[in-house]
Amino acid sequence: MSPKVFIGTPVHARKDYCMGQFMQTVNAINYPEFQHCVVDNSPAVSYMNDIKTLYGTPKREFFHVETSDESLKGDSSHKRLVASYTIMRDRFLATDCEFFMTLECDVMIPSDGLTKLVEADKDMIQGFYYVGFFGEEDNGTGLMKFGHNKGLNGVSLFKRNVLEKIAFRYDPNILAAHQDAFFFTDACAMGFESWYHRDVRCPHVAGWR
Repeated sequence: MSPKVFIGTPVHARKDYCMGQFMQTVNAINYPEFQHCVVDNSPAVSYMNDIKTLYGTPKREFFHVETSDESLKGDSSHKRLVASYTIMRDRFLATDCEFFMTLECDVMIPSDGLTKLVEADKDMIQGFYYVGFFGEEDNGTGLMKFGHNKGLNGVSLFKRNVLEKIAFRYDPNILAAHQDAFFFTDACAMGFESWYHRDVRCPHVAGWR
């Protein structure tokens, strides 16, 4: 029996340009058992209600992070993201799922991508979506172990014991770094290994609108 997977996705009304494509991609994931948690951090709850009507399924739940600040800079955006990931983490830990996947709504995972990441059986493993982020490590195929704490939450899979010990956070004094940088730093400091799966290549449909 395949291990159960919990997929968490933060969304915002400004990313509605890719939401239809993203939901189709998630629905097409070829994996026996997973559930999907969508957390909207738009200022108004109306966007969450709209996408729930359009894309709701029995295996997909929706939440909204209350916010009154629409700024995309400074602490505001960091607080919204950390709040979103915290909701997803809490929901995951309340389930019997063995893996937690972070999957951003502008990252289109291939239908076999989740299976490949699960079968790698690593504490933390990422797929490819951000061209140039890993430099020379973008080249080639197969698995690669990182000798450092570099990591992104665009498409990443974590074992339950990682999420049990590591929470999402940010540092108001280091706003150039987002929650994923701190998560991977904290996890690697606790001895969890970080891997990269270069055969899980995901189109990145970037750009606020």
